Amino acid sequence: MLKMQAIKIPDEYKEQIAGQVKVILLSEATPKRYKPLTAISISTKGFKFDRDEANER
Repeated sequence: MLKMQAIKIPDEYKEQIAGQVKVILLSEATPKRYKPLTAISISTKGFKFDRDEANER
C-alpha cells in the first residue's frame, strides 16, 4: 500500500483544483486468475462425535 505519495499536477490544471482530490487508478494489466472453489461432500453416516475425545486433542 502506498502512503504519502505525491502526484504532480500540471500547471494548467492547478487553478481548477481546490481542497482534497480523489484519485482513481486504472490498470491495463491482466488480472491474475484464481481457480474457483469447489464444494466437497463428506458422508457422516455412522459417525459418532465424542466431545470429550475431541477436547483431549
